[in-house]
Parts: sequence; C-alpha cells; structure tokens
Amino acid sequence: MLTKNRITGTVEWYKKNTSDMLYEYTVPTPPFLHNRIMANVEC
Repeated sequence: MLTKNRITGTVEWYKKNTSDMLYEYTVPTPPFLHNRIMANVEC
C-alpha cells in the first residue's frame, strides 16, 4: 500500500526444521502391489 509516498505493510515468516517424518510399514498384498509402503507422520 502506498500512503503519502511511504510504503506500508507487514512481513511474516515461519521456519520449522523437521526430520524423520516418513514412516514405513507393512501392508497386505493384495490389495496393495508391494508389502511395504511409506506414509507421512502427522505431529
């Protein structure tokens, strides 16, 4: 926004370092093509 020759506004940022957020587990075949799949882990 430009007001009286000045720029105004906000700046926001978010930084989060994560690791080991995938989990591999065994599933039955069939219906799955492979006996192990990976899934996202929700925190």
